[in-house]
Amino acid sequence: MTSFKFARILPGVSPDFFCDHEDLDPHFQSGRAFYEAELSTITYALTANNGNDLIAMVGLSNAYLDLQGIASGPAVKIDALGVSNAFKGQGIGVHLIQFLQAFFVIENKTGCRYMTVDSYNNPRTLNFYKKHCEFIEFLPAKKTTSMFYDLAKTRDSFEENPTTRNKYHKIIRKIAEAGWGMLEIPDRNSSSSISEKEPA
Repeated sequence: MTSFKFARILPGVSPDFFCDHEDLDPHFQSGRAFYEAELSTITYALTANNGNDLIAMVGLSNAYLDLQGIASGPAVKIDALGVSNAFKGQGIGVHLIQFLQAFFVIENKTGCRYMTVDSYNNPRTLNFYKKHCEFIEFLPAKKTTSMFYDLAKTRDSFEENPTTRNKYHKIIRKIAEAGWGMLEIPDRNSSSSISEKEPA
């Protein structure tokens, strides 16, 4: 059985990550460092096989959704999300979104009602968020379309199906018990090995 790990990436590390996207590849490799230094985003990695396989990366930040008469409240924003080329086509992106939706319902620390994202305007990405992850479009622009998901839908689904909630609860508690340790992903510019460190 494959063992997965979801944890924050140590700041300043440039991971050897490629998802064939002109914006996301440079962002995850080095561009995210500026936003992390400004304390405006945190980047997490999904890995397998004791950290040897870098499967996906996602950046998260705080936000506020204000759509008068439609939706209003605190939100978590998906700043960037990419699945490594070697693991595409396996539904990993959908599972990662569902895990995050479950986390912000079960283990929410500050109060969060919505999840938002600025989806790239291509059919595949728009379909991913709208059809497979149930996001609602609210602000189309030239390059991206802003969308939101109401986390109350996940909460309500857990109330209707406690078995699903318990499944996610076990996963989240297992991660939490590990201390949400930080992953030292191999730097593209060095030969350092993967290791796991406790948060400072």
